[in-house]
Amino acid sequence: MTLTTTSPSKANMTLHLFDINPTGEQLRDAGVAKVYKNHSSWVDKARSTAKAIAAWRGSVSIDEVLEACPRPESVHPNATGSIFREKCWKRVGYIPSRSPAAHARVVGVYELIK
Repeated sequence: MTLTTTSPSKANMTLHLFDINPTGEQLRDAGVAKVYKNHSSWVDKARSTAKAIAAWRGSVSIDEVLEACPRPESVHPNATGSIFREKCWKRVGYIPSRSPAAHARVVGVYELIK
């Protein structure tokens, strides 16, 4: 099995899972890149939505993004993890999720870096 990441900071890193012992970070980055590649149209729309909300309110969480730009059933849930994986975001805190499906877990609050 081969996973490739297109993360700007990872420069198209390819992982051959049976040839090396990848780190958790490498596996995460490759997984994020794969789900982004398969659902980039929706992720790009959600990223634009997140930026607009942050510009208007000063900060944004995934709950607000998903309220304004719901994830279609055809898009894998892990695609939401790609939304704030750009260098223009800074996590500034955590809040409890408002989504009942989140089972009261906390989600990040992000601000755009100027």
